[in-house]
Amino acid sequence: NIKIDFKISSKPQNVCIDERKMRIVLDNLIGNAIKYSKEGGKIEVNLEENGRDILFSVQDWGVGIPSHQHCKVFEKFFGSKHESRYRTDGVGIGLHLARAIVKHCGGEVWFESEAGQGSTFYFSLPMHNS
Repeated sequence: NIKIDFKISSKPQNVCIDERKMRIVLDNLIGNAIKYSKEGGKIEVNLEENGRDILFSVQDWGVGIPSHQHCKVFEKFFGSKHESRYRTDGVGIGLHLARAIVKHCGGEVWFESEAGQGSTFYFSLPMHNS
């Protein structure tokens, strides 16, 4: 079991997104957080206004990503290598696809991670006037 907390610290904002494509982004980020979290772990999904952008973040306290792999995280077919107890059944295109979708929507994607300490993936999308 993994606990997921959702926090929204912003009043409603207008962001133009393709629902199907944004589901792919969120499925990949939240799915990876679950995949690389320890049993009984916790994940936080946050949404907040950040100036002219909406900022999403997905944070886990799982296995993290070793620093020597940071430059490859968004590459096609990259799959971080971890102990065998963590499922890594994907083909390594999820984060590459998520970044492409967010960039197509005018946003940015980045992350912070330390091996053994977990990861936080962020993406921003520009707000639009209604």
